[in-house]
Amino acid sequence: MHELAITQELVSLAQSQALTHGARHISSITIEVGTLSGVIADSMAFCYDSCTKGTILEGSTLKIVPIAALGWCPDCEQQREMNSASLACIECGGFFIKPEQGTELRLVELETD
Repeated sequence: MHELAITQELVSLAQSQALTHGARHISSITIEVGTLSGVIADSMAFCYDSCTKGTILEGSTLKIVPIAALGWCPDCEQQREMNSASLACIECGGFFIKPEQGTELRLVELETD
């Protein structure tokens, strides 16, 4: 479960940024998780409270914004939504679709008290 390590690093990054800017407590953080990122957002949410214990994020809310997978299909010559289980184009079935969005794992916002 690499989501535990990712969540620990997310908490560390958020705490470091908040302290750098003089914040004493973070009330919520917002992250974007792409469907092709390889990260299971529900697993991050599950271990979030444990990872924030004893930090300035303790008691904070984790907001997860899912990012849909989009890719360019050279066969259709269109940007298409992608299925995360298969990298094939959902319109024509072509297998040469190039991911353009959906691989993100990004810390977007920190809300402080």
